[in-house]
Amino acid sequence: MILDPKSPNLGFTVDLRDKTGVTPLMCAVGVNIPQALPVIRLLEKKKPVSKTRQNRDGMTALHIAVAARNLDVVKLLIELGSSIDLVDNEQRTPLHYASEHGYPEIVKYLMSHGARNSTRDHIGATPSHYASQFSVECLKIIFDESKITEAKDNENRSCLMWAVCAGNVDVINYLIQRDDAPDRRAIDKHGYTALHLAAMVGNEKVCKILINQGCTRRRMRFQEMIFHDG
Repeated sequence: MILDPKSPNLGFTVDLRDKTGVTPLMCAVGVNIPQALPVIRLLEKKKPVSKTRQNRDGMTALHIAVAARNLDVVKLLIELGSSIDLVDNEQRTPLHYASEHGYPEIVKYLMSHGARNSTRDHIGATPSHYASQFSVECLKIIFDESKITEAKDNENRSCLMWAVCAGNVDVINYLIQRDDAPDRRAIDKHGYTALHLAAMVGNEKVCKILINQGCTRRRMRFQEMIFHDG
């Protein structure tokens, strides 16, 4: 159907929201198809402020593009001036989203454009905490690109503790083998160590890793004592 150019304006506004606060731009960025790119450019050109609009969960278009693993759209939105520091209702940035979903290519791109691991959400968790649960590759990128390689959340829990709770053996092995490995005896605000947490979630494999790691270090210190005493 071709509209008569003399017909009255239909009244569609570019940043009209639905009942959940979703705008047309948010719909476009969540679709991982090449045809979405010109639509995004059109909508953003008509209403640049749409990039900062938030749905009822506080998600911006960039948050949604990251959650959709839509790297091309992430690049376009940043090119168009989207802020990488905007947070949702839980104070999470797009980098938190990329880390939680385990999208290394987006984590790397966001960090190369100024995203920070130091940003904390409503429970004090950094992007590295979320990466510790789900992706050793994302965690490696964050640590390589960030000056912060250890952080504690509001419960005083480290990335190692988050990895333990999630049962992510790859992350646990990566963290304990680093030169700046976290203190295995560190406690959270409840007095729990990483081993307490592994036992609490019933993960025998993680318990064995932590126990063996602790025994190895005790033996090394004992051998050092013998060497120095001799």
